[in-house]
Amino acid sequence: MILPEYTPTKLLANLLDQFKQLDLIPVIGAEIEFYLNSPDAYKLELAIPIEEEKGDNQFEVKTDYSSDILGQIQKILTLKEQITTQSLKQRMVADFSAKPFLDQPGNALHIHLHLENSKGENLYIKKNDKETKLMLHSIAGLCSSMEEHMLIFAPYDKAYLRYKGDSVESPSKICWGGNNRSAAIRIPLSDKGNRRLEHRVACSDSSPIEVICAIFYGVLKGI
Repeated sequence: MILPEYTPTKLLANLLDQFKQLDLIPVIGAEIEFYLNSPDAYKLELAIPIEEEKGDNQFEVKTDYSSDILGQIQKILTLKEQITTQSLKQRMVADFSAKPFLDQPGNALHIHLHLENSKGENLYIKKNDKETKLMLHSIAGLCSSMEEHMLIFAPYDKAYLRYKGDSVESPSKICWGGNNRSAAIRIPLSDKGNRRLEHRVACSDSSPIEVICAIFYGVLKGI
């Protein structure tokens, strides 16, 4: 379990040091979902593409993949701030809360992850058409530590409504699978070099540094 006496920054540094000792480099990307309260939402002026999501006036922005973990965390925070500010300038309100509408999909912070060695090789790529032990142990650690970290992934009461119901867009069980968006850990369809896992549990209004620390903790626990 993540120890509360650690500050998130110190904890992240400790976790990254553990990866380094194992000759492993985590590479992550993020997807941030939100709603806009205007039918003209698609006109939101940002420097990066905005993609439509499943909900009415729900959208998503993505970061690139990087091993600069602190840089990625700052990117997530900056994007949320830019979306909020630009929305207000255009007389709209951006809503990152986990479940703004009971009849619409919730907002998630999806974290995509793979591990590389010092040569930059993706260690989650299948061997002989089978998942590597590193991939399977990573998933096992994430699943076994998920329950104890739910207050990090879903820090507010209403967040838990996101996991209820029959929606196939939100995770409802601690499990993993292929192209299944109701699984907590999903293995997206991708080209060979981009093989990765997608952690789908965290809500969009959670703390990105705490979420990433919990994910890294789970992966290291499994390994």
